Amino acid sequence: MCLALYLFTEESLPESEWIEDEPKVFVQAIENRKNQYAAKWLDDNKRIYYIGGYQGCGCGWLPVNEFDEPNDVEARQRDRMVLGQILRSIDLKSSWLVACWEGDEEESLFTIETITIEQIEDPGFAFVELQPYRIHALKYVRS
Repeated sequence: MCLALYLFTEESLPESEWIEDEPKVFVQAIENRKNQYAAKWLDDNKRIYYIGGYQGCGCGWLPVNEFDEPNDVEARQRDRMVLGQILRSIDLKSSWLVACWEGDEEESLFTIETITIEQIEDPGFAFVELQPYRIHALKYVRS
């Protein structure tokens, strides 16, 4: 089972595909994915994006630990920095994230929590399953 990371936003993001020979962060609108259950969490006219990482799913969003191979540690850190760049490029006041194990998209969400982009970029940060996150940046710069 893989971790899934969803971004809910009013912004339109450029979409990309996961490419096995060039593994990196990819962004897909959920209407372009087979599993669209995350739409049940939508409470207004936001867009929903699945954000995957170097592994072709969201498992790269798991925290780095002492058992990870050095190339996985490097890839996870790189992916988190790219996620931070994506978040810094959108209006965070109208956006939020949620992570869950694929297949749990029909479950109820917890109460929303606020975190910073800098926390997300920390390789030891662990998303809590079904925890919605409002995001703010300590050094907020919208490009």
